[in-house]
Amino acid sequence: MKKTYSIIGLLTVLLIGIGCESSVLEPAVDCSSSTLILNLVAKSDAHCGQADGSLEVQGSGGEGPFQYSLNSGSFQSSGLFTNLTSGNYTVNVKDANECTSTLQVSILNEDGVNMSTNIADSGCGTAEGQIVITATGGVEPYTYSINGGAFGSDNTFAQLEAGSYTVVTKDASNCETSENVTVLSGISFNSSVAQIISSSCATSGCHAGSQSPNLSTFSNIQQFADRIKARTSAKTMPPGGGLSDAEIEAIACWVNDGALDN
Repeated sequence: MKKTYSIIGLLTVLLIGIGCESSVLEPAVDCSSSTLILNLVAKSDAHCGQADGSLEVQGSGGEGPFQYSLNSGSFQSSGLFTNLTSGNYTVNVKDANECTSTLQVSILNEDGVNMSTNIADSGCGTAEGQIVITATGGVEPYTYSINGGAFGSDNTFAQLEAGSYTVVTKDASNCETSENVTVLSGISFNSSVAQIISSSCATSGCHAGSQSPNLSTFSNIQQFADRIKARTSAKTMPPGGGLSDAEIEAIACWVNDGALDN
């Protein structure tokens, strides 16, 4: 059993272990009730092929000071990001309690082609995902590429597994715009995962309250999602196994999708 101690305002003690083992978590702050939000203050679109776009964000609520990150990069004290090309950006704010909030911002091609995407889920363990691109502006005809592949005239990419993809649209003047998109499995917690947890893990004598963490609440399941995935995949949770391969895969797909409340 591993003991980890950290101090963020209050003492947090975490004894790691899931699968009818003791795991005690006393969080310093419950971020699920945080009022932290991220607002777009201003943005400037980019010229085609130029890194002259910018965006500025500001956090509110929560507890300052705030720090900001662009596309999972390093955090900084300023909410201003410059020298941006066209595309979609994910901006994160983090407050003094380590709570976070996220905002999606699109920097357009001011004088060239732009695009939007429509994404279909892949299914759990299958490759039925699809990305359909709609291009506007610039000079037709358009061509399209995915993950650095060759450009072609087809704006639909099909038979995709769950995962992250980069799609690029190019117009006849060689102006390009790109977007990072995520294809989810689409597995539902309420329809698929909740019953597995409640019948096999959150049971009497185990994680229904007598053992910590209590997996009878969604917030705790979500908090320990990565650990649940690791233990069920290793067939050490529930003790002695007991889950089918399809149930194990469903939990993994749900966690890989981001442990959504869906």
